[in-house]
Amino acid sequence: MTNKKVFSSFFFYGFILIICSVIVYYPSLYNGFFCWDDQTVALDPAYRHLTFAGIVHSFFTFHAGLYHPLTSISFMLDYTPGMAALSRFI
Repeated sequence: MTNKKVFSSFFFYGFILIICSVIVYYPSLYNGFFCWDDQTVALDPAYRHLTFAGIVHSFFTFHAGLYHPLTSISFMLDYTPGMAALSRFI
């Protein structure tokens, strides 16, 4: 195979891949924004402060029917003033 044929084959398959991706994900452009965790995370006052009581509470309770204490502590870190920028790197 020559370099020209390899390049055109690579370009052709890349183009096919892009077209298939557009066809698959095109309907998602018309979906509205939704958020299922507004009441359980964003508006919950328990996640507004990182406290010892909040950490203990997150390890001994189920949240939204699931047990995920590290995620709950991560939410507390996100809402703590000054920690929002740092918590993105943790």
